[in-house]
Amino acid sequence: MQILYKDIYDTSDKTRVVDVNPTDTIEKVKAKIRDNEGLPRHQVKLLLRPAYRWFELKDGRTLKDCRIGHMSTLEVAVKWLSEQQMEGDLRLLRVELEDVQSQLAMAASQLGRQEELTAAVIEAMEKHLDEERAEHAKAEEESNKRRREKGIMSTCVVCYDAPLEVVLMPCRHLCLCNGCFEELKEHDGGRLLCPICRNQCDAKLSGPVYQHAFDPHT
Repeated sequence: MQILYKDIYDTSDKTRVVDVNPTDTIEKVKAKIRDNEGLPRHQVKLLLRPAYRWFELKDGRTLKDCRIGHMSTLEVAVKWLSEQQMEGDLRLLRVELEDVQSQLAMAASQLGRQEELTAAVIEAMEKHLDEERAEHAKAEEESNKRRREKGIMSTCVVCYDAPLEVVLMPCRHLCLCNGCFEELKEHDGGRLLCPICRNQCDAKLSGPVYQHAFDPHT
């Protein structure tokens, strides 16, 4: 919206227009009028009051609070500051600037500590994960070792990697994976000898291990 304003010391009684929002504070309206008139911000103070009324509009209130609507008229009194007043205002601005700088420095310090803490937590978690993996690998190796000592195999006796999948017939030894079974069969020209008992095998049973769980050393 727009409001009108006029300088009470201007004998021409000329009004001017400035664009504002109902939620603008009086202080913000003063700044817009200063910019509109080209007045130095730190050397001039403006006093605003509704036309033909005798009270000053306070800086903290909004136009809506003051019931200032579209095309309302305000009277402006320009007050030039003395050098001493300007110096006081500048000191206040310096204090405010120092406070802001101090708050920014504190926030940066806290952010740095937070980043260090996050990095330490990630490092500790990675170390713990490596320890868990090492313990798991060690336990698996010990389990496989015990199985080998007892003659119980859980992996193919040829590749020692893939799980047991094939029961050879007629010896009924569960000792090969599908891949090694096919490779051995092709290598021997279709004649396959059981890796356990060395008897010739002419068939196989495939399926879940629990259906053909035979001890390969029997």
